[in-house]
Amino acid sequence: MHESCTWSNRPISCHLAPPRPPANVTASNTTSTSIALEWDPPEGHIPGVLRGYRIFYARAPDIINTTIYTTVDNEDITYHIARDMTLKNVTINDVYLTEYTVTGLEPYTRYFLWVTAFTVSDSPNSHAVSWATEEDGKLN
Repeated sequence: MHESCTWSNRPISCHLAPPRPPANVTASNTTSTSIALEWDPPEGHIPGVLRGYRIFYARAPDIINTTIYTTVDNEDITYHIARDMTLKNVTINDVYLTEYTVTGLEPYTRYFLWVTAFTVSDSPNSHAVSWATEEDGKLN
């Protein structure tokens, strides 16, 4: 469980992030400058109030390191590290919106995309999807 607590002589505040990431992230409906994503909300109890989702994405050549952590529930969480200033994100402040089209992408380029859920803190990363935009002038 991800905790962020402030301590003095006793706990002052403690905010918990969702313990699980959004599930079943899929990509589709690609154009030359966009990729559509869909996901399911995190499973299980979410401490606090779910406030929305964040989509993170980077071009595949900008991913410089990938680390896989295993949780206490024996689930693998993958963290991708991108070159400085190349990781982008979109915040969705609607808990009922579980699909989004990322726009403004480069044509004919492979991207890694993943989603987090957030209360006052972010959940672990979802599994990343790797998806490529189309060439200009061509359809799927």
